Amino acid sequence: MSNQSSISADIEFIDFDPNRSFRFFTHDYPTQNAQWGYHPEYELHLITKSSGKYFIGDFVGNFTPGNLVLCGPYLPHHWASDFDEDEVIEGRDAVLQFDGKVVSGEVSTLLPEISELKELFRRSYYGIEFDQKLFPQAQELFFKIGSSDGLEALANFYNLMSYLSQAENWNILSSQKYHLKKNQRHSEIINQVIDYVMTHSSEEIKMQDVAKMVNMSEPNFSRFFKKNMGANFSSYVRKVKISKSCKLLLESKMKITAICYESGYNNLSNFNRHFMIEKGVSPSEYRKTIWNELK
Repeated sequence: MSNQSSISADIEFIDFDPNRSFRFFTHDYPTQNAQWGYHPEYELHLITKSSGKYFIGDFVGNFTPGNLVLCGPYLPHHWASDFDEDEVIEGRDAVLQFDGKVVSGEVSTLLPEISELKELFRRSYYGIEFDQKLFPQAQELFFKIGSSDGLEALANFYNLMSYLSQAENWNILSSQKYHLKKNQRHSEIINQVIDYVMTHSSEEIKMQDVAKMVNMSEPNFSRFFKKNMGANFSSYVRKVKISKSCKLLLESKMKITAICYESGYNNLSNFNRHFMIEKGVSPSEYRKTIWNELK
């Protein structure tokens, strides 16, 4: 039985060891560490176990083991695994967090070679997902950082960053218009809205109902959501629903009509139209392509 985790939207305060330039850790799921949040530091996130949905800014996608994402400062992120009630997924994530000073500013002036990483970290402001073919080598370098100290750990850190900067296959995740205002009240409202959308993704979601829930008029809520999430509310709901349908197309043999209704659509034509907007192909073409790739 699938269990949707609760998503919070708060700024995270990261406590660094003064003797290290970065923070490396692994954690299980569910845990308090896994939440919809953001922080001033960069974060490299590696999923080693489970599958589910992940959220990077205004991006919604499905993840499996090998999912490797670099998030820039203040970019909200969250990975929500599909798991059974009372289940604990041990060692689901490996996480590396570091201050931007490690790769810019005075350090890059003293060590000009670091300038090679400039483009990588510029792109990370919108979230970068790396090709899963990089997973074996990236994982090895990732865990070398966690098992080493001093200059060896620092060398392993830069080796990993260099490896990622040379990757040819990667995707930008969040739209470049996205910017979550660093305002606690705004975060609380966005949290409430995202929680509602995720909980009711199999149903028809009306903006007037959500606006009423957060005590706003519909026009005010529409402006508020677009300003804070960088996308129209209807577009965000569509992304969540189509993301869910993609997972069902990939992992089940349900008929497309059944998936349409399970994804919260009232008719097949509307579902097909929205799917085409998000994926550029029809649901049947999407399933056929993915299944052929898995053979």
